[in-house]
This record gives sequence, structure tokens and C-alpha cells, in this order.
Amino acid sequence: MNVLLTGATGFIGETVLQTLRGQGHDVRAVVRSEKSAATASESGAETVVGDIADGRWLTEQLAGVDGAIHLAQLEAAARKQGFDSLSEVDQCVLEPGGTLTFLAKKPTGEDIRHQELVGKLERLAQEIALLRGSRPPARA
Repeated sequence: MNVLLTGATGFIGETVLQTLRGQGHDVRAVVRSEKSAATASESGAETVVGDIADGRWLTEQLAGVDGAIHLAQLEAAARKQGFDSLSEVDQCVLEPGGTLTFLAKKPTGEDIRHQELVGKLERLAQEIALLRGSRPPARA
């Protein structure tokens, strides 16, 4: 069987790669860097270096494979679309044209209350700073 594997040099992916190769499967490892490509190649995988956030490119990598195992972390891809972290992402969708789209989580009542509280605390810090004649603290 010919398998496409993303995240092949990660914590879990490395073990999956070795297991697949040990069972005689051909593996096309999708990696982010030449360094990772060298590591995956040592395990006998065919390697392709690219960006999994590029859905069109990733779709092209599926040509000639029998299946795919996706283990790559999507944090960097989500950041490219303006998210601070994956905790803000609800879904990741591969659009028909090959675009990888991240959908934001809908805020819960608790999230909204937290945002309101943070806003109030920031305004309070600004008012205190004005009364002291100093600059307000930078937002973390």
C-alpha cells in the first residue's frame, strides 16, 4: 500500500512512519523542511517538502497514493490565516479549489463574559495610569 503521511517526523508520526515501513508499505512523507526530509528519508520514505496550508499543493501530493494519514500540526497554517492559536479554530476545511480554510469557534457565553471582563480591566488600568500620570501597561 502507498500511504501519504503528514507529520512524519513528529512525536507520533515518526512511530507511524517506522511501523508502516516495517510492514512493507511505501510512504510519501509530507514535511516542512529539508532537515525533516532527511530524517524521514532515513526511515525509507519518499519525501516532499511543502506547506500543508496550501490545500492545492497538498491535494496534488495525494496522486498515486492508496490512503492518507494526517498527523501534522496545523498551528502554523492557522497563524497564516490570522488565528493566534489552534484553540480559536473550530474546523479546518479543504475547499474544492484546494484552499485550506480555518473556521473560528463561535464564542460561548463564557467567552463573551471573559472578553468583556478583560476589556473592563484594560479600561480600568488606563484610567489608573492617567490618574498617576503614567502610561498604561502593555496588553499581554
